[in-house]
This record gives sequence, structure tokens and C-alpha cells, in this order.
Amino acid sequence: MYTRIGRRVSAAVTVAALCFFSSPAGAASASTSEDPYAKEVLDLMNAQRATEGLPALRWNQSISNISQDWSNHLATATNSPTFSFATIHRPDAGGNEIPAGSDWYREIIGFNFSPADIVDWWAGSPAHRDAMLSGCATDVGIGYTVPKSGPYAGYHLVVSNLAGYPGAGTIPVRNGAVLSAWVAQGCAAGRLGQPTAPEAPAANGGVYQSFEHGMIYWSAATGAHTVWGGIAAKWGTQGSEAGRMGYPTSDEIPAANGGASQSFEHGMIYWSAATGAHTVWGGISAKWGTQGSEAGRMGYPTSDEIPAANGGASQSFQYGMIYWSPTTGAHTVWGGISAKWGTQGSEAGRMGYPTSDEIPAANSGAYQNFQYGTIYWSPTTGAHISWGGIRSAWAAQGYEGGLLGYPVSDEYVLAPGVIAQDYQGGRIIWSAATGTKVALRN
Repeated sequence: MYTRIGRRVSAAVTVAALCFFSSPAGAASASTSEDPYAKEVLDLMNAQRATEGLPALRWNQSISNISQDWSNHLATATNSPTFSFATIHRPDAGGNEIPAGSDWYREIIGFNFSPADIVDWWAGSPAHRDAMLSGCATDVGIGYTVPKSGPYAGYHLVVSNLAGYPGAGTIPVRNGAVLSAWVAQGCAAGRLGQPTAPEAPAANGGVYQSFEHGMIYWSAATGAHTVWGGIAAKWGTQGSEAGRMGYPTSDEIPAANGGASQSFEHGMIYWSAATGAHTVWGGISAKWGTQGSEAGRMGYPTSDEIPAANGGASQSFQYGMIYWSPTTGAHTVWGGISAKWGTQGSEAGRMGYPTSDEIPAANSGAYQNFQYGTIYWSPTTGAHISWGGIRSAWAAQGYEGGLLGYPVSDEYVLAPGVIAQDYQGGRIIWSAATGTKVALRN
């Protein structure tokens, strides 16, 4: 409700007709820009707007006449014992009565005493403040009545109707959904600025309109959403609404560490000052989400998705990578294990794709499974590969939790036809002739 009862005043509730200061018929004459009370209300409203860097409201006498008419109505209506504040506003907030051509309108009402009382209340109430300080407002009308008797004797019943009219020569915003999105951004005084081109058709029956600092896209399936800045530029490289990402399904959303994200029909775009804007979608996006997205261990994406071996894909993030393939799904790789895997050719090398994420192991270590082997890491031994027959023998000894401990080398040729791998507690030797032998250190 855009209204407020101000200071409590002792007054008897009567059903007698109210007498007003201006006419015995009970209707006050319309305020003008020269009326001291109305002028002070306007000046205080504009002072509030100036603190927000907003242009001053213009007095509009036609709107003031409408405001005065409703103030007169309230002066009579509030004297009835059946009056309900649920009916304090006109059903359309006066929108059908204000002069044609507006992009936006609101109605705010205050029951109080001085102009400062009225405007202070409006400034302290979120709904009233949003209307009074809207970047969409250009014109205002103010009407007031001062009952001499009844429950609100001595109050000023102030009605202010605000409207926004496009400037001369400006391009109109005609699509209702696009207009609503523009209004939500503060119209021409907001982040988008003025329209720079008329509405135009977009893919799949949608429309878009360009503004000074961004665009609004609408489709029947997704509604109207703004795009701007680095996210808009990245989306453009994907073909905008006609490309793989499709239409936006949200506006830009604040993200961790001063970044931003925006969701689209078939993925998301994340931006930060340190990493720029990158797309995330599909299995890689889902896996990243399990890590906390940009606020988690992986941080922001630092690349888009990149094709990888055997029909897979990879994507780099600030603190690691995610690899996906149709047979293994999506898994994270980072740190020492990732570096070791890279020396083997990553997913195109002997190890193949990861089949698990990193898994905690004994003594603050970790391991990760790949299609054709495992990489083990600990703070004291670094990262080493384990596979084949030697791995099976190590497993029989209890892996890194057994007497052998962690590997301290990869497999190496000990002699012609003989392969060995060293561990913290000994060595495993393999040959075709003898199989595997475990040699523990004394």
C-alpha cells in the first residue's frame, strides 16, 4: 500500500460531511506549482532525487488535477466508518487518467502534516521510495486536502502521481515485456540508458531492443531479460539467441569475488575481472556445480569448453580442470596429480580419462583413478603412476597404507626385460619370466 498515517492526532470519528479549507462543497481546488505547500513537497522530493543523482521531476498540471481529484475523494471516503485502507488507491493507480504517452506511472499517498513529514515518510518506506526515486519518473502531480473536522482534521491528505514520458525525438519502447524489463532497470536513467534502435525480430519468434549500454531479449518461453557488458559480448560469440546458448533465462546475477553470472536456455556465462567471460554447460557445468561453482575450490572458468580426445571435452578453471567423455563422465583434476597426468599426455596418453575425482589417501595424500591406471600423491613423495602387475602386487601389500607406503618413483627399466618401481618401504620388481617380487627394506 502506498500510504501512511502520520503522527497520531486525537480526533472524534464522525459521520458528518467534512468541511475543507477551500470550498463549502468539500472539494479543494487543484494545487498549482505556485502553491507553497505543494511546491515544498516537490522541492523536497527533488532534493531526495538529487542525492541519488537523478534528474528533477517536472510539475505537470494535468497530473496535479488528477492527484487533487483523488485527494478530494479520500477526504470524504476516510470520514466513513466503513472506509478501508485496502481501497486507498485507485484500481489502476490513476494510470488511465494521466495524459497519454507515458512509459511508466505510480501513485503514492501520505496522511501527515508538514511537507517534510510527508516526504520523510515516503523516503523511509521502500515502496514509496522506489516510486519517488525511480529513474523512470519525469513528471509529477501533487494534490492535497486539509479536513477541518473528522478523524483526520488538520492532516494533509497528499496524493502524488508520478509518470515517465519519453523525451522528444527518443525511440519508444513499445513491447510490454521489454518495457517492463527496461523499467525494472530504471528506464533511461538506469544502467541500460536510452533505446538506440526500435524493437527488432529475433530467433524463434522472439524480439530484442538495443539500448545505450545493453540489450533486452524476449521470447515467449523465457520472458524478457537484459544482457550487457562482458557477458553479452561472450554470448554474441556463441551466436546470441540463435546459437548454442539460446535466450537468456535470467538477468545478470552477482557472483563470488565481484564477478557475475547469467543463465541461458542451454548453459551459463560466468565473468570476473580476473578471468573474463566464459561459457559453462552440460556435464562439465554439472560437475563444477558439485564443487561450489565459482565460489568453490575450482574458482571461475578460464576457458570455454575445449574438444578433447575420443569425443570428450575439457575446461580449465582458476584452480584445476574438468574432463568429460561419454564413457567416463566428468571429473576434476588439479594440483600434483594433474601435473603428473599431463606428463603422460593427459586424456590422449597412456592413462586415458579420469574415472574418479581425487580421493583422500593415507598420511594426507591423495590418489585419482584413470582409465588405465592410478596416480598417487603425498606431500613427501610427490605424484607417481601405478598400473599393471606391479600395481597388483602393491595392492596385495595394502597400497600406501601397507609396509611399502607410497611410490617414490614411476616404473623404470631395472635391466633388460625387468621393470621396477620404488616405494617408501621397498621395491617391486617384475619380469615376464619371474612375475612380481616384493623387496622390503630392512
